Formats: sequence, C-alpha cells, structure tokens
Amino acid sequence: MQHFLALVVDDSRVARMTLNKLLQAHRAEIVEKSSAEEAIDWLASTSTLPDIIFMDVMMAGMDGLTASKQIKAHDSWKDIPIIVCTGNETEADYNQALEVGAQTVLSKPPNADAISAILTALPSSPFDLDESAISLQPFIQDRAIGGDATEFDIEAIITSLKQRLMPELEERLQTIAQEFKQELPKIETGQSPETIASQVHDITQQQFADLKQSLSLQLNELVMITAEPVLKRTLKEMDLTGLLNESLEKQSTKWLEIQQDRVRDSVLRQLQHDLNPLVARNLEKQVNDRVLPLIRNHVGTMEHDFDNRLQEKLDAMKASLFIQRNIAMLATAVSIVALIVAVL
Repeated sequence: MQHFLALVVDDSRVARMTLNKLLQAHRAEIVEKSSAEEAIDWLASTSTLPDIIFMDVMMAGMDGLTASKQIKAHDSWKDIPIIVCTGNETEADYNQALEVGAQTVLSKPPNADAISAILTALPSSPFDLDESAISLQPFIQDRAIGGDATEFDIEAIITSLKQRLMPELEERLQTIAQEFKQELPKIETGQSPETIASQVHDITQQQFADLKQSLSLQLNELVMITAEPVLKRTLKEMDLTGLLNESLEKQSTKWLEIQQDRVRDSVLRQLQHDLNPLVARNLEKQVNDRVLPLIRNHVGTMEHDFDNRLQEKLDAMKASLFIQRNIAMLATAVSIVALIVAVL
C-alpha cells in the first residue's frame, strides 16, 4: 500500500474526523479544510497537490459542486480525482456530480467498504490495498492421504492472526491516546462535569469505533485468506459440489414444474378471457350469416303453403255456397210453380 495525500473539504468537524479515520486506515496523509474557499486557496498556494479530493456538497459559502467545477477548470488541478460527499445520494445528485467532473459520489456517513471501493476503482490508482497475505505454509501440515491432502493447524492460525493484528492495534491505541490528549484542551472550561464527561465519551467512542471497524476489516480479510483453502479441500473430500449440484437439480426440477403449472393456468385463464368474446362474436356472425336466412326462407315457405291451403278452402267454400244457393233458388221456383198450379 502506498502513502497518498488526501484533501478533505467539509464544514462539519465531525464529518472530517470520520473520513480522516477511514482514510488513515489506507495510510493516507490528510489535509482538512472547513470550506470550499479555503480549499481553493490552499490548492493555489501549496507546492504538493493532493492525490485525491473529498468534497462535501452542502457548505456555507461556496457549495461543493461549484468548487469542484472550478477545480476541474484549472489546468494544474483538473487531473485530481474529486469524490463528492453527500447525504442525499439520488440519481440527480449523482448526475450533477458527474457533470462538474467528479469521479463518483460517496454517501454520508461513509463506511470503510465504500472508501476501499472508491480508492481501488480510480484509474491509475496509487491507493491499491495491501494484497500481501500472510503465508499459509507455517501452519499447513502435510498429511499422507493420497499424497496431496493438507490440514490446518488452528493454533498456528490464531498465533499468526495475533502477530498480524497486535502491532497495529498497539500503534492505533497510541495514536488514539495522542489525539485524545490533543482534544482535551479544546473542551471548554466552566462546563458541568456531566457535559465534560459526555464530550469525553463522544470523543472516545468515535476513536474506538474507527479502530474497531479497521480491525474488523483486517480480521475478515485474514479469515477469508485462511478459510478459502480449507473450504476448497472440504468441498473436494466431502463431494459437497456434487451433493449441491444434485440438490439444485432436484430443486430446479420442482421449481420448473411449479412454474409450468403456473404458466399453464395463466395461459388457460388468458385464453378463456380472450376466446370467450371471440367465440361469442363468431357465433353471432354464423347465426346472422347462415341461420337467420334459413329461418326466413322456412318462414316464407310456410307462409306460402298456408296461403295456398287457405285459398283452396276459400274456393271450396265458395263452390259449396254457390251450389246451396242454386238449390235454394230451384226449390223456390218449384214451390212457386206448385202454388200456381194449385190456384188454377
């Protein structure tokens, strides 16, 4: 890991202290400025430009975006990466930061993972994290099982972790003690014991929180380094990969069956929803185009047959009435003739 110089610009002293501690874990030298104007004045006067700038957005006076734009417009400063720090990490904030030339956006309050990701992602970064891992050979023992199996000496691993972490822990504790001594004179006199105790507690909590986070990251890194070979060997010996693949295959088959049933039900419901109106319209068209003409033709035929039969009955009735009328007239004539004969 290489040393580098970082310029931290924020009008909040607590925010500067928090970022300062996180950057120190990466062996950074810090220059703190409480305003954008102070930062620009310092850049104009310094002979050693920073390797990176962390710029807060919301500050009294000139805001961070305006300051970043001015820095990027300067020929001597335009290549310095700027990280915009904001408590409102929205898409609009991110786009505004990129528009003024910032490298990326850092959420507030920052965390160690975000700082590490930003530093390692910078092009031509001088801030590469220390990739030197502790050697595993001192606590790996050969076993004569197939000639290539190994087992880990847990006690050796713990001893190695202590040797790796304890020197830095002592160094950080000394640094905390010195900074604590520097902070004590800044506590205003004449305050109540409770107020002084609260301020001392806050300072101490901040220092030890940063130390805890740094040690936690290193411990996780060492545990991952030591655990990876053990995990690989365990997977190989227990054939966990095969068991996992078999389990995944069973689960995936069951999942696929469930998904097929869901898809089938969904398709059937959709078809029913879509086909019912279509079938109804098609039936209506068929009725209108084929059935109704047949019914009209049949009704017409029935009406014609009915008219014919009715006409025949009328003709028969007329003939019958005509015959009856003739018979009546003949009878009347006969009666008249008979009456005449009788009178004569």
